Amino acid sequence: MVAALLLAGCANHLPEETVASHKVNRVPVSRQLNLSLDQGQVLSRDMLRVKATETNTIQIQELTNTQVYEAFTPYQVLREVYELPFGVISIVGGVVINVVDVALLGLLPNSFTDGALSAGFAGINPFLNIESASRKKLELASQMEEVQDQRIESIETALAGQPLQVTSMGVPHRVELNERGEANICLFDLFDVLPLSRELVFSVEVDDARAEEATTVSRQLTASIYQAQKILARHGREGGEREEIGVTEAARDILALSGLGFEHASQSLEEQLMRGMTPARQQQLMGALIEPAELDRIAPSPAAATAVAEASGEIEVEPGSAVPAASEPVPERTGPEAVDAEQGLGEEAGASAEASGGTADSTL
Repeated sequence: MVAALLLAGCANHLPEETVASHKVNRVPVSRQLNLSLDQGQVLSRDMLRVKATETNTIQIQELTNTQVYEAFTPYQVLREVYELPFGVISIVGGVVINVVDVALLGLLPNSFTDGALSAGFAGINPFLNIESASRKKLELASQMEEVQDQRIESIETALAGQPLQVTSMGVPHRVELNERGEANICLFDLFDVLPLSRELVFSVEVDDARAEEATTVSRQLTASIYQAQKILARHGREGGEREEIGVTEAARDILALSGLGFEHASQSLEEQLMRGMTPARQQQLMGALIEPAELDRIAPSPAAATAVAEASGEIEVEPGSAVPAASEPVPERTGPEAVDAEQGLGEEAGASAEASGGTADSTL
């Protein structure tokens, strides 16, 4: 230990060096998931865009770290073997340089004139080595950290590729979010896999964070989807071919879907029915769709007429109830059958009158 102290005391101490560094500390404060719908709380349109984002709140500290180092050249005894003669030469050279500097009126830099003398005296000192930049060592003497700025920031990022859950009447369905954290949802197609309901709940969950948004489907949109589903159910969802369906009925159903606002479903049904028809019937269907006024001369199909009436509010049908059957007209009787029927009605009326008269006489 004594030797270490002696060596430390013999070290050639240099001027202190100060190192200043700038760093930024980010400390998480909170994390929150957000859901936003482009239609608000009441859904009145078939297409819905849902966006999911993540908001991270962090505390930012900008710090300045100042470190002061002690610089020195460690002492080594063996170096004195060649530093002693070098020191003598350096002193002589330093004296000559200072004489020249005086003659030049101090034009030489001080580091040049003083450096030679300093190295010379260190060289002839047996307990001190000459200063060496290659052997210089640094030891931390003090350190101070100062806060320059402190603030709270919120960073919002899209939840790309995360699953969005849609729940209707307790039945969940997952939709994948795109790279912008958005999902374009067609409610008509959504209710093809979920039970039809006026209440929808959208939720997203990442780790321990969760966001939930409850919405209501408007009555008009719910009724339109219900009627469109009834029309498509008549033709089969899987595209089954029905050669026996009439051209007029097919045109009525296609136009009814379009009138309800589901143009994509109308086009899909048209393509489905076209595949199951002969070329002649296809031409008839195209003509009926191009000139729908021609259909006014033909009685509409019961399902299409009921769908249009229910969508317009003339008939109110609860989901799951049967469509009321149309009343059948009473056939009109002509010829002898009409005469016999009238005579029969007359005889029945006379018998009723006699019975009434007999009852009156007995009462008297």
